[in-house]
Amino acid sequence: QSKGFPRPLLNLSAKSFAKVVDSAFEKQMVPSFDPYSSGVNFLLASYLIPYVGLTGYVGASPKLQDPKSKR
Repeated sequence: QSKGFPRPLLNLSAKSFAKVVDSAFEKQMVPSFDPYSSGVNFLLASYLIPYVGLTGYVGASPKLQDPKSKR
């Protein structure tokens, strides 16, 4: 028996990152953003993961009112 919430699997594919970057710029980037193509792109992508996770947590935190969910 595990405690807490099940954590979703992260899709760390280049296609997934390209989708996020396209969404951020509100247009399709040409060429598509590939976090694995260079060190600079990898660094940029490494900042996306905690930012997206944090904003998701902040958006969900008001819904975590049940004492069972705070364990």
